Amino acid sequence: MLFPSRSSVPLLLAAVAAGCATDFPDDPCAAAPGLRAQMQADVAFWTPDHEAALTARLVPGGFGGVYWLDFESRVLAIVLVDVGKSEEAKRAFATALECGAVYAGFSVGNTQFSSIVVREGQYDAIQLLAWKEAAAIAFSDPDVVSLDLDEVRNRIVVGVSAESALERVTDLLIAAGIPRGALIVEVQQPAVPLTSPL
Repeated sequence: MLFPSRSSVPLLLAAVAAGCATDFPDDPCAAAPGLRAQMQADVAFWTPDHEAALTARLVPGGFGGVYWLDFESRVLAIVLVDVGKSEEAKRAFATALECGAVYAGFSVGNTQFSSIVVREGQYDAIQLLAWKEAAAIAFSDPDVVSLDLDEVRNRIVVGVSAESALERVTDLLIAAGIPRGALIVEVQQPAVPLTSPL
């Protein structure tokens, strides 16, 4: 998990406020390596969330993420802010996926798909990644047990171990610059470490 420095968080949030990607390359396969190199220069550990933010710079419509809608039938769902650009986005995403420009090495990129459907979201992956990195401050609260960018719900999801922490952690994250509408703070059970039998 990436924990940004205190100085980098305001820059991330400023980038989000300034607006997300609006110019998209005609050839995502050719554009991806340069964009990836630019992004990786500032990233200590590349994750699927970074891969989604890269894809949002290649795919029009406000790409918010991808997930298997039906793995057995190999149906992918992509999240878009602007569903009016669904056909354009599906073509660009399929092209980028098939040439290995995005998600190579991840489950989505390593498995052939039969079709792509679109699901509407409110936020794109560039916004969500910035907010997730800002949300790392939540781990200063001892009741926080998890932090996730949930592609299906199109939200930053923070798990806490006690109901009494819900409001406190929500207030902390809003103060960090994350919109209330982009957040889900919910009670979750802490992960139990696996142990070997004696």
